[in-house]
Amino acid sequence: MCPSTVTVPSTAVGPITANEFQRKVLSKLVDIHMEVRRLGRSEPPLSSAHIEQLETMEDFEREEERLKDKQAFDSLVLQLARIGGKDVRDCVHKILDGLFTNRLMAKFNMKGKGKQQKLPLETIKTYEAINGTQHFLHVI
Repeated sequence: MCPSTVTVPSTAVGPITANEFQRKVLSKLVDIHMEVRRLGRSEPPLSSAHIEQLETMEDFEREEERLKDKQAFDSLVLQLARIGGKDVRDCVHKILDGLFTNRLMAKFNMKGKGKQQKLPLETIKTYEAINGTQHFLHVI
């Protein structure tokens, strides 16, 4: 049972009833709940992880240069690792889709061999970062 009056800290002039106290507490809880929902909507989803898609070879070369910095490299690995999927193949597919446009990705293959003179994916820092995510991949 709740007492009929509750002593409130020095901000109040006098004691208030339990019902008034409950109304104030519930009102504050509703305010907090609404603020949490508002903040949740303003945050990007985990899968986006603030990854900028590379569109041109210039974008790619700039990113490769940036990834020579260990902190930038480690940051990308952690961002990529936050991308989930139903299995490892799905995770890698989502990572590649997030990193490269189809037009840019068409300029690469794994070894850089073949008639089309593509660039080797396995020798670039971005690929190294993708490989670095294998310990973190969130397979659901």
